[in-house]
Amino acid sequence: VLALVFPNRARILAAAGMLCCALGDALAINFLDVGRFLPFPPLLAGLAFFSLGRAGYTAAYASLIRRNRDPLYTPPFGAAVVITLAFLAAAMVAMVTGGTYPGGAAVALCVLYALSSGSMLAVVWSCSRSERSVRSAAAAGALALFAVDVVYGLGVLCQMHQLDGLIWWVYPFAQLLLLLCA
Repeated sequence: VLALVFPNRARILAAAGMLCCALGDALAINFLDVGRFLPFPPLLAGLAFFSLGRAGYTAAYASLIRRNRDPLYTPPFGAAVVITLAFLAAAMVAMVTGGTYPGGAAVALCVLYALSSGSMLAVVWSCSRSERSVRSAAAAGALALFAVDVVYGLGVLCQMHQLDGLIWWVYPFAQLLLLLCA
């Protein structure tokens, strides 16, 4: 079905990423009490699906870079790596000093989540530098989705929920930009 709706491989991968993110949403909020069927908290399964979604977006934009024979490692790629590591380090410090350790599995999934989100940001930014037209909107979508991931991750790791209300306003538009610009 996705192949009929989306004309190229990048769009199919981006649509798969969006689907995984939607499943992650349903699991993270324990939609229809799905957690009763899982041997672990549904939030952990949601984080795993969020990571798969970010991997789908990363693969979509990496395929565009390969198809166009553009360089992957550009200055925006490096900037995204630095931003990702800085936010991950800050979250870990806040978690340890704030005494909000959620358990080893949650921390491991949050690190995986941060790395997959940072990888998505790096690859999309690199792609947007190569193709400045419509890909600039994709770069904005990637940055917005990364910001949502930071807010969500701080809620899970550090119990900081002051900005949670912004997630549902930014999240759908960020994903739509990533899907349409692939």
